[in-house]
Order: sequence, then C-alpha cells, then structure tokens
Amino acid sequence: MIGHNTYGPAIYTAITADDRFSIIFLELLAADSLNNRAVSLLDIGRAAGAETLLRQTLALDAQHPEATFNLTAISGSRDERVEPWAIQNLQTAADAEPGNPIPVKLLAQLFLLTGKREDARRSFDAAAKRAWTAAEKSEI
Repeated sequence: MIGHNTYGPAIYTAITADDRFSIIFLELLAADSLNNRAVSLLDIGRAAGAETLLRQTLALDAQHPEATFNLTAISGSRDERVEPWAIQNLQTAADAEPGNPIPVKLLAQLFLLTGKREDARRSFDAAAKRAWTAAEKSEI
C-alpha cells in the first residue's frame, strides 16, 4: 500500500476565511494524514477502517493519488472490479502535476493489477521521464 487528523478543527479556527491558500494546504495535509493512517490500519489488518479513512481522504482531495490507488487495491483484494474512476483520478492527478512521477507510477501499477500490460509499460516509461532523481528513475 502506497492517518485521523485530531488537530484539524483547532487549526481551522485559527485561520481567517480570507486565507484560502492556507485552508487548501491544510486540507491537502489532512488528506495525506488520513491516507497514512489508512495504510497503518491496513498493516494491522483493519481493512474496513482503512477503507473508511480512504473515502474520507478522497472527500478532501478527490484526486489524491495514493488514496485512489490504495482504495482500488482494497477493492481488488475482494475481487471487485476496478472502477474506471480510479484510472481517471490518477490521470487527472498526473495531468495536474506534470513534474510529479508518483501519479503516473501508481497508474502504471493499477494497469498491472487490471492486466493492461501495454498501458502499464507506457505509464512506467512516462513516470521514468518525470523522475526527480537517477535513483528514482532506476526504481521505476
């Protein structure tokens, strides 16, 4: 798999409504935290709780790449069909951040999970072109 933010409400009360950038940043930070907590729950075998947190993550950031992939992996582990929304979410995330290899790498992994090997190869190649370091490129 590629955390609940107890400080979120207190932080929001300290920010004025005019400071939109800070609010968006905190929502994205909370989304990352929820995703990380979900992964921790998966590590201890609490898939139902993890799924709930991943859905909360996507409510904060609809194209969160890691939460999209993780939720799809949970569904796949139950032999449920991988929804087209997951591919769309990862593609949208990749398009929104053209210098970020992570959404494209996760898209490639999703294609592998669904047996779309040629799409996976193309996505891995695209992710490698976006890699920030030589080590990351060789990992992809």
